[in-house]
Amino acid sequence: MVGTTFRQATMPLRFVPDSWGSKFNSHLGAVSLTQTEAGAITLVPIDNVYGLILLTPQPQRIIALASSRKAEFASPVGAFEIIPANTDFSAQWNVAKTNIILGAPRGALRSLAETDFDRSLPDLHPPAPGSRDDELHRLGKLLQPALQSTDGMNELYLDSLMNIYWIHVVRKYSSISEIPEGRFSSGLSPHVLKRIKDYMHSNLSRRISLEELAAISNLSQSHFRRSFNHALGMPPHQYLLKLRIETAERLLVETDTPLAQIARNCGFASQSHITRVMKQWRGATPGLIRAMQNGRA
Repeated sequence: MVGTTFRQATMPLRFVPDSWGSKFNSHLGAVSLTQTEAGAITLVPIDNVYGLILLTPQPQRIIALASSRKAEFASPVGAFEIIPANTDFSAQWNVAKTNIILGAPRGALRSLAETDFDRSLPDLHPPAPGSRDDELHRLGKLLQPALQSTDGMNELYLDSLMNIYWIHVVRKYSSISEIPEGRFSSGLSPHVLKRIKDYMHSNLSRRISLEELAAISNLSQSHFRRSFNHALGMPPHQYLLKLRIETAERLLVETDTPLAQIARNCGFASQSHITRVMKQWRGATPGLIRAMQNGRA
């Protein structure tokens, strides 16, 4: 069993070794899917908040939070743990485990509380050791395949899941219990919706974040996500994928642009990535789509 001590600085999940799993960083912090053998860790964060979703059971888990007495317990799948900002934490586990860990600077959560709840960020209250959170377990199971993808991460999708995660944590594990009445009463005007669509279309080749789309609409990220879904019947990441597929299909049919270049222009990770996506969503490979249009199939 290996024990490690870390002191965290500016990057919330810098302490997570690459060998533990993939990481995704955004303005709201970072998320990682970690897979480790039996071990131990001591973490002394400076001004970051951490949350841990356990995807595998731990029959014997030992933790200590804020220099408190160690708690030893059986932790089920779906258990959730919080490490508040400026709080020391230690954990020990005796079996291999898989979990999702998210870290966010306290300043980012403060901004989230102010924009989404119209309140200052109160202290977070960790749940009792071994407590399940079914909502966060569902989010963890959505995050897992997204972080495991070999085709590159869907950044807008991960941004959205992280936003949903921290909204849930702030609402459930602090004195904030509800979004103020009328906070999400307004939606996206046709003019703003057109600006969002045009922006997505003009930036297909690069990463588009939830933060920048929300800024264009002058809404909080949660408000934007809800309003966009209400207006178009699909979340932003799904609409972006739809745009990428439609644009790639048009380029295949109307031009002789090489497939690898089309993939780059439309924001796909590689030629094999666009091939898998087109086959899944169109039922045909890019080569077959181009051949059918040219009468060669």
